Order: sequence, then structure tokens, then C-alpha cells
Amino acid sequence: MSISDLFKKKNEKESSSEVSENENNAGQGNKDLVENWEKDGVESAGKMGGAPSALETSLQVVVEKVKKKQAGDEQAQAKWKQEKEEKRVEYETKIKTNENELTLLEGRKNEYEQRKSALNAKKRELETSQKTNKNALVNFIFGLVILAGITIYLFIFYSSTAYSAFFKEFGADNTVITEAMFDAHALAHALVDGYVELFFVILIPMLFLGLGYVIHQFNSGTASKRTILLKIMALYALTFVFDCLLAYKISSSIYEVLREQSLESMPSYSFSMAAGNVDFWTVIFCGFVAYVIWGLVFSFVMTNYEALHKHTAEITRIDQEITDLSNKISTVDKDIVKLKNDVERFKGEIEKISYSLKNGIVYDWTDIKNALALFLKGWLAFLSIQGKDASATNEVKNVYDKFIVGIDNMLTDKQSK
Repeated sequence: MSISDLFKKKNEKESSSEVSENENNAGQGNKDLVENWEKDGVESAGKMGGAPSALETSLQVVVEKVKKKQAGDEQAQAKWKQEKEEKRVEYETKIKTNENELTLLEGRKNEYEQRKSALNAKKRELETSQKTNKNALVNFIFGLVILAGITIYLFIFYSSTAYSAFFKEFGADNTVITEAMFDAHALAHALVDGYVELFFVILIPMLFLGLGYVIHQFNSGTASKRTILLKIMALYALTFVFDCLLAYKISSSIYEVLREQSLESMPSYSFSMAAGNVDFWTVIFCGFVAYVIWGLVFSFVMTNYEALHKHTAEITRIDQEITDLSNKISTVDKDIVKLKNDVERFKGEIEKISYSLKNGIVYDWTDIKNALALFLKGWLAFLSIQGKDASATNEVKNVYDKFIVGIDNMLTDKQSK
């Protein structure tokens, strides 16, 4: 008699209802029967002389007896069927809940994907608009070239005039105003005078360029037009006054040299004289007018730069929003996969329950295995009493282990059908 034959039922009703579950529904009579298996193991071993070859048949007999007892326990069978029905209803409810949640998640995912698609389309439109703004690009490059030239001019002019106004000693050979405004050796002379003089001469142009930058920022501000205009006028006035001081200092130095060389008496230099001195106004307009032009060109360049990149901030914001939506879609996908897996798992459990309920009989294989373990314990006890060596004991255990593996394989095959 093989292990597979052992688990065939004695009638058609029993033929396919075994399941591998710990049900504990066999009743008190079955419990009493299990408690006697150790004693039966000793007795059976005694009858068979403890032979390993006889153990498998004895184990088959134990299984048949326990199954017959469980099948006859109508109260336990009824309770088991009720529990299984309740479990099936529970799984069906979970499936319905998960399917409803799946519908919501799939709708949410579709919404995210539509929003993402719309954002990608808008991003492409903005990028195309930004790339095709050729007029702003030409104006920006042209203005940048002009701005660079005026910047170099202002650096040369203000470094020269600052050195001439504060550090240069005028003599009979340098009374020409252009030599004061554009001294080719201003930086070299300042370095000879000291590092402080050099840094002063270098940084003076930065002061005027900084004022021009501030004027541009005022124009870009959100304050009222009147407030912006007052601030700009104040900065221009400040620059003009500073240019006047530089022009007065240079023109007065040149005048004093000419006065010392003159054979006739000349009055001291004054602001009223400066107002009529062409050298005075030459310094002012070569500096202040260039400074005003620099400020206008700088604003022009920045305006075209902003036109070239007017969509950059919006594109960056869209990229961030697209990334957030992608993360949300990924999270929803993971939730959908988990819910679908749970639904499939619940359906599998329902199939197992339906299979086990099909013929209305269940066997508690945990109790059966417990009975087999006790039976083996009794068998081994007999071998110990008889003084059998370890090899005989191990051979018996191997037969038992093989028998249990056969049971497990059979149960797995039935559940997979």
C-alpha cells in the first residue's frame, strides 16, 4: 500500500477534501485517541520486532484511524465549514474593498498623467518661444559689446582722473586736460606711490559702475514711479556732484600751474571761474555723460537678457512640478501593484476554501502529524528498551521523515489544483 493510496477515501464523498490547515476541529474523542498513540507505538514495534520496514505500514494505519475519527465528528465538521464560510466572506469583502481602492488609484494616476502631459507640452512651448527670440539675442550681444567698451572707457577715465585729482603733481609739462583725464601711466604711478593709492585708483571706477547698477535695480523695483524717479534723480545728482569735484580739482590744479608761470597777476581759482572753464566741463561730460550712457546700455542689455530667459523661472517651476507628479505616479503604481497582488492572493485563498468545502469533509493534518510523532516516540522507546544501536534508530527516523515528506507533498499538490 503506497502513501498516495493511503489518502484515498473509502467512499466518493471523501475523495478530494483534505487540506493542510491547523483546524483543531476533531473533538475531544480525537484528542483522547492521539494521547494513546505513544503506547500503540510501543506495542506495534513489539509485534513487528522494531523492524524499519514495518514502520511505514504502521504509520499508514495510524493515519487511517485518525482520519476515520475526524470524518465521523459531525460537530467539528459543521464548525469548520462555518468558519470557512466566514473566512470566504471576509476575503470577498477584502477583494471588493481593494477593487474599489484600485479604481480610485487608477483614476488618480490618470489625473496625474494628464497633468504631467499638459506640463510637458507647456514646457516645450516655452522652450521653443525662448529659443526663437532672435531679436532679443541680437540686441543682447550687440549691447553687451557696447557695454564692454564703455566699461573699459569708464575704468580708464575714472582711474586716470582719480589719480590726477588726488595724487598727481602737475607741472609746466602737463597742463593739458586730456593728459589728466587719460593718463596712460596712472596705475603704474599709483603703484609707485603705494598700494593704498593703487587700490583707490582701481576701485574708484567700481563706485560709478555700482551706482549705475543700483539705478537699474531701482527701475526693476516694485515701488511707485514717483519713488523710483526720485531715487534715480538722487543717484544721478550724487554722481554729477562727484564728477564736479573731480573736474574742479583737476582744472584748479592746471590753473594754479598756469598761474605760477604767468607774468601777470591772476586771481585765485573759484567755482565761478570753473563754471566758465572749458577744462572743467570737459572732465564732467567725458565722465558723467559716459556714465549715463553706460547705465542706459546696461539696462538695455539686462532687459534683453531677461527677454532671452523670461521663461527660465517658469520652466524650472514646471520641471519641479513634473518631478513631483512623477514621484506621485510612482507611489500610486506601487500601491496599485500591492493591491492587485493582494486581490490575487485573496482569490487564491477563496479557491482553496471552495475546494476544501466542495465535498464537506476536512482532515486536521496537524492532529494527524501529532499522532504520528507520538507513535514514533513509542516505537523508538521500544528500540531503546531492546538496546538497539544508533544505526537502527536512525534508520527508523529516516523512514518516518520520508513518510512525513510524502504527506506534505500530497497536501501541496492538492492545494495547487
